[in-house]
Amino acid sequence: PITGLSRKAAMSGILPREMAYNGDHKRKKMELQMIDTNYAPAERVDAEILKQQRSVFSEETSLMSLMNAVPNIVLILNEERQIVYANNLLSKFLGLEGWESAVGKRPGELFECVHSDELIGGCGTTDSCSVCGIVNSIMDAAKGTQIVRECRILTKDRDARDLRVWATPFAKEEHMYTVFSIMDISDEKRRQALERIFFHDVLNTAGGIYGLTDILLEEKDPVESLEVTVILKEASERLMEEIQAQRQLSAAERGDLAVSLSEISTLSSINEAIRMILGHEVVGNRTLLVDAEAEDVKVITDPVLLRRVLVNMIKNALEAIPLGGVVSIFCRKLHDAVLFSVHNDTVMSQDVQLQIFQRSFSTKGNGRGIGTYSMKLLGEKYLKGSVWFKSAEGEGTTMFLSLPLYM
Repeated sequence: PITGLSRKAAMSGILPREMAYNGDHKRKKMELQMIDTNYAPAERVDAEILKQQRSVFSEETSLMSLMNAVPNIVLILNEERQIVYANNLLSKFLGLEGWESAVGKRPGELFECVHSDELIGGCGTTDSCSVCGIVNSIMDAAKGTQIVRECRILTKDRDARDLRVWATPFAKEEHMYTVFSIMDISDEKRRQALERIFFHDVLNTAGGIYGLTDILLEEKDPVESLEVTVILKEASERLMEEIQAQRQLSAAERGDLAVSLSEISTLSSINEAIRMILGHEVVGNRTLLVDAEAEDVKVITDPVLLRRVLVNMIKNALEAIPLGGVVSIFCRKLHDAVLFSVHNDTVMSQDVQLQIFQRSFSTKGNGRGIGTYSMKLLGEKYLKGSVWFKSAEGEGTTMFLSLPLYM
């Protein structure tokens, strides 16, 4: 393993060209490339050392039987955060022919985290990794204590995984390893999100409808009754939209969401999204503006899903600004695509920027991180576009959606 001195150098980003590996056999020198990292050390051991480390555990049949009896995925990681052994549940969970194909990978690479190949150093080396529960658990466990954390992974296929992980330091034959146990809590997080929607948003809307019906029953003036009826109809539409939104998201996560294409105009879609959100409590004393230079572009896409993404973009911007603030919406043709943008004057903190598209992450509390995640899921996986943002001091925050003119 890396010595205390060389580990300190690695953590500082100064990696030695050679390091010593003390195995059961003779001391072996290994060459390590100077690989840049923005967070955790990037170095790895070579295939021969991995084989040696794996054999240390494969000979412990009683230990392996115990690992296979555990109802969670269990990995054994070396000091470079590489997998050297795993229980059989891993292959079942990820649909692998055998867990052996995971040897040498890091957990983020195994789960195909969207950030796992952004840098040549792989899992743990990007800015986004600084807020990752997996890599932080492993690094903290190396200090000598068991760590339990929840973490979120967005995969390259735009699927979301919510995990609870246990990282426990483990010494064997004078070398340190990490026993890393993983429980999939995605269903638990979905249930929390569903409860939040139905117990908060839907209940509030339903309560408003109930109150309006009382007013309607007591109202004697026909003109006033008509106004209340119009408001009642709009509230009912919002209730149906909120239920439909959750239904769409659930179908999208299962891969069952059907896309229905038709030609739409961008300004019409924006105006429909604004109309849907105007009665929502998040608008309050805030202003929604459509840029005067916004272009009306014809696009062939799914109008319902596009409207859902635009509504979430606008709601997200409104929630970020104080009362009296302004959200501006813009769209224009850009080569063979159309670009939508929603801007507000606030700036997201670095911590929020690194996690903004993760399911279950929210600045508003547990179980509320759905809007930005659904933008990414629906906009990219189903509408075949791209969703991203820019947030900087003096410029505010802009959320972008780029869609092909023809799907």
